[in-house]
Amino acid sequence: MRAQRGGAISFDLPNLYSRPMRRRDPQDQPAEHAVEPAPPVASADTDLDVFAHLCREKAEADRQSAEEIVKAFRRLLKRTESPELRSRAVMAALGALEPGQLPEEMLRYALKLDTGMAPVSSFRRLIPIRRQRHHLGPFKLEGPLERKAVSARFAELCGIRVPASSLETRTLDELELHPGYAFKPTNAAGARGVMLCFEEQRVFRPKEQLWTDWGESVAMSREMLDEGRIETDEWVLEELVEDVAEQGPARDVKFYCFYGRVGLVLEIVRDPETRHCWWSRDGERIATGKYGDSAFAGVGVSDADVEMVERFSAEIPAPFMRIDFLHGRNGLVFGEMGAKPARYDRFDDETDRWLGDLWLEAEGRLLNDALAGQRFEALEAAQAIH
Repeated sequence: MRAQRGGAISFDLPNLYSRPMRRRDPQDQPAEHAVEPAPPVASADTDLDVFAHLCREKAEADRQSAEEIVKAFRRLLKRTESPELRSRAVMAALGALEPGQLPEEMLRYALKLDTGMAPVSSFRRLIPIRRQRHHLGPFKLEGPLERKAVSARFAELCGIRVPASSLETRTLDELELHPGYAFKPTNAAGARGVMLCFEEQRVFRPKEQLWTDWGESVAMSREMLDEGRIETDEWVLEELVEDVAEQGPARDVKFYCFYGRVGLVLEIVRDPETRHCWWSRDGERIATGKYGDSAFAGVGVSDADVEMVERFSAEIPAPFMRIDFLHGRNGLVFGEMGAKPARYDRFDDETDRWLGDLWLEAEGRLLNDALAGQRFEALEAAQAIH
């Protein structure tokens, strides 16, 4: 491995999949029936070896680069007393180093110069940290909200409209045609297996972005069950919500919530193709570095909608939760919640830092409220029921 100027790293890795070559003297005569050595057989073990090697090389390169940055920082401190230059150096280092690579003296200078620690904030770092915190336990109060039955009951207790649904589950063979209903597996994520039935010949499958008829749609779901893409043969019926602006299934509106405050709103339509529109809390269309190739001009949500979602979010004892709604003809209808948005690592650096700041600020407010005796009674009641 060799570190190159400009930060690029060159890896001198053997090509484990290439045919080995042997040098031979031109005067050598090959044996009459000489057999060339067989190339290595590609396998999962070989792939793992290559992968592990790359990981070790990357970790070592990061360690060496961090050491060089810290050395350069110390040299700069010896050569200048300028607060401006020192401040710029600190901010550059904070943006380049992982939090665990920051030496104590650099943190001390950052606090002394009052530069703030904005480059350290990172939404993409906080998501896996949260998962590890839940793994360690014991605080998992908001975790059950990712179960649809709990979150729907919780929404009802908070005065949020939820779609009418059947209380009992059914097997796929027990499902009967009911225009005006959505048929959903109880444990499949990402709209897998969902069937939106407008009429017998007009059934929309959001996962596949496909219009089909009732019989074909049921057959497709049965195939998914047989292949294990839907784990359990349990289905519920929900009221079908039609779109606020077009004929067809309602668009999704996903609110990125930080304990009583909305940071981002993502609007998604799925027919005839999936398109995305990002909104700020104040109703301004923005770019986040994510889904830029499928952007469109959405219809947005009202100030009253945002305020309603913020009140709802304040009942959740978590610094971050994404709350999903359907935007129907009669307003927002609750869908589900998620603590780990898909592709959370795709935000650009500016958005990632901003969302990280919102998270950390929300964490502080939540801790203050908890120390002041704040109770989350609606959530406790929803968990008790389920």
